[in-house]
Amino acid sequence: MIQNNKTASTAKLSTSQISHAEKDIFCGLDIHKSNITACIRTLNEQIRTFGTTTTELMNLKKWLYENRITHLAMESTGIYWKPVFNILQDEGKKNYY
Repeated sequence: MIQNNKTASTAKLSTSQISHAEKDIFCGLDIHKSNITACIRTLNEQIRTFGTTTTELMNLKKWLYENRITHLAMESTGIYWKPVFNILQDEGKKNYY
């Protein structure tokens, strides 16, 4: 009988890695002419749709800040990313995205 001496390895995160992982929160934006779909992937997925007016873009910015987003990816149809980028860009204040 041949015995397998390999043991199953388990991936364990150190305390510093866990702390780092908790700080990084990602959001993806799918940008179209009349709406933006935002998805936050954490333990519980959040998906919201926003309009493209200035008021709606400010609501998106507030929602991202409230959810402490640190990384943001945008996929856009044409040039519709530009107003979103202009609203979300860093204004010299600490933002979470």
